[in-house]
Amino acid sequence: MTIGAQAEPRSPYLMFLPYLPLKEVVAFAGWELGPVRHFDGRWTDGRFEDLSKRFLAAFHGPNGSSIGYRIEEGLVVPPPRGLTIPLGDISPDPAMLQAIYDMAVARSTQPDDRLSRRLVSAIDWLAQAWRNSESIRPQDRIVLLKTGFESLTGKGQNWPCAKRLRTLYENRLMASGVTDRETTNLLWTPSEVERFDWTVRVGMTL
Repeated sequence: MTIGAQAEPRSPYLMFLPYLPLKEVVAFAGWELGPVRHFDGRWTDGRFEDLSKRFLAAFHGPNGSSIGYRIEEGLVVPPPRGLTIPLGDISPDPAMLQAIYDMAVARSTQPDDRLSRRLVSAIDWLAQAWRNSESIRPQDRIVLLKTGFESLTGKGQNWPCAKRLRTLYENRLMASGVTDRETTNLLWTPSEVERFDWTVRVGMTL
């Protein structure tokens, strides 16, 4: 059970993220995401804390069991259709969250409103493609991923789309001095080249 709140003590701004399983606090852009226990003593008042925890107690997982506090019986919030809670420890990357936040609110070091709008749209399509739901077929995910990249690059055909994506990486990342190790999970690395030389050994045909 996860709560998001602004970092300053006794903040009036709060988000409930019942299906985000975090064990430690993740801080970004003046916000903190973490387990409910992390916010003990930081509620604006006791009544609000009691009502919030009662609300969190109502959320149930796919198997019907409560994933929140058991304070009293009553309201039950069923899980979203197709909910699949990931196994193992997961945690958002604070640097990635900060970059997305800065981009979305036009606080990046190189503001570009048009690119920001494309990034927001691409993130929405990619989030749909990666949604943990058995109702989304593999072929649906391919379409969603392709649409996301088209939205990001502004190109519809595969080859121009790939060229545009490469240009975005080179313009935005290469100048900052990133290394191959830092781009392990990306579709691009600073050392890659656009053209490859192939050596073909010609054999005898009988």
